[in-house]
Order: sequence, then structure tokens, then C-alpha cells
Amino acid sequence: IQQGMAILSKHPIIKSFEYYLPQAPSEEPRSNLCFDIEKDDMTYKLANVHHANQEDRAKIQLVDFLQFLKSRGEPRIIAGDFNLYNLTQYSQQSTIIAGYKLSTGYKMYESFPEKNWTLDYILIPENYSFHHLETTQEYVSDHLGLFAEIVSSDTTT
Repeated sequence: IQQGMAILSKHPIIKSFEYYLPQAPSEEPRSNLCFDIEKDDMTYKLANVHHANQEDRAKIQLVDFLQFLKSRGEPRIIAGDFNLYNLTQYSQQSTIIAGYKLSTGYKMYESFPEKNWTLDYILIPENYSFHHLETTQEYVSDHLGLFAEIVSSDTTT
């Protein structure tokens, strides 16, 4: 089975690549989609994620991906289905998401209200700030959509 991530952007996508996540033998292959967009002569680095459906595997995949980004020296705005029931608890552990701000630190929400869970998050580099954040009122998949306005030190994205 071929699987993959997708993005839509009203701004030009100037670069994209997939990062393949570590997987256990019984897991389906997963990747995170990294892409750079251009807006007002600025380049913004983003990533769309969908981690494993098991908490311990999802945490391993998140740590692996963040280490990969750190090794490249390219913090990105990271959004998607982290499949972590309480990523907020990891925000207290600087070794996990050091250098990032977490969407639930700006505003608490549930993205999977059927079970009162938050599985979807946005991580932003420290030089960005959340200006607005909300979930959709309707399911866009088996989760609610998560929308944010994020402000950089230079402009709004």
C-alpha cells in the first residue's frame, strides 16, 4: 500500500521532501512532508506530520524527526496528527521539544472530542508566536481541523 502526505498552499511551494520515520516491523510506513513556501519575499519552512497510532511509537517518531531537523539547523513550523494524547506533558521536558512553542500552550482544545483527546498540534519555533488558534466545528477526517495564525518577528504567516 502506497501512503503519503499532501499539502495545499495559496503561496508558492519552492521546495519539498519527505522524511521517512522509523517504524517497527508491524507498522505501516509513515513519512512527514517538509515544504518551504514563499510569501512576501520571505521563505517559511513547514512540515505536515502523521505519526504512529501508538503513544510510545509516536513519541519515538517525534524525537527522531526533531533530531533530524536540528541536525540540519532548520527549525520548521510543524503541524498535524502527532498521535500523542498529551504532548503538553513533553513541553515540560526541554529535551523533547526544546526550541519550540506548543499550540496547547497558547490555547487548550480537543481535536478528537469523541474521546476528549488532543492528538493534533502545532509546534512553532521560538521566534514565532501564535496570534489566533481554533478548531473547526465539524470533522475534516476522524479529527477536527486545527487552524492558527502565526506571527513571526518580521511578518504574519
